[in-house]
Amino acid sequence: MFPISTPAKFITLLYHDVPVRIHIRTDDKSIWVVLHDLCKVIHRKNPSYYKRKLPINTWQIHKIKTVQGYQKVIWVKVQNLPDIEDSLYLGEFLLWIQTTVNPDVLGSDNPTKVFKNPVLVEKEDLKKLLEITAKLYQNLSLL
Repeated sequence: MFPISTPAKFITLLYHDVPVRIHIRTDDKSIWVVLHDLCKVIHRKNPSYYKRKLPINTWQIHKIKTVQGYQKVIWVKVQNLPDIEDSLYLGEFLLWIQTTVNPDVLGSDNPTKVFKNPVLVEKEDLKKLLEITAKLYQNLSLL
C-alpha cells in the first residue's frame, strides 16, 4: 500500500452476491481485501472485533475513492487469513481468491496490467457470467 494520502486502486468482484473490493500489490503480488467485505463473506458482524484478532502486519488502514468521496477502510492481507480462523466460509472464500484473483492463476507478471482497464458489466450479466464460470470450473475439476 502507498501512504494513506494516496488512494488505493482496487477492483470489485462479486462473491455470492457480496461485492468484494480487492487490491493486488505490485511489489510482492500479495492480495488484500477490505475487512468489511470479508466480514460479510464469512458472516461476521463486527469488523473491528475481527481486526483485533489479526496480527498488526496483516492489516492496514488506507483510503479509497468512492461515489461519496474518500473513505478510510481497513485492508486485510489474504495470505495470512488461514492462520486466524478455521471457517468453512473462509475456506471457500480463499479457494475462490486462489482460482479467480490470484495473479499466478491470471498468468500475468504484473497484476496491475490485468485490471488496468476494467469493463463495466450489468449486475445480471455479471451473475450469469459467474454462473457459467462456476460451471466450467466444476466441470474441469471433475476431469
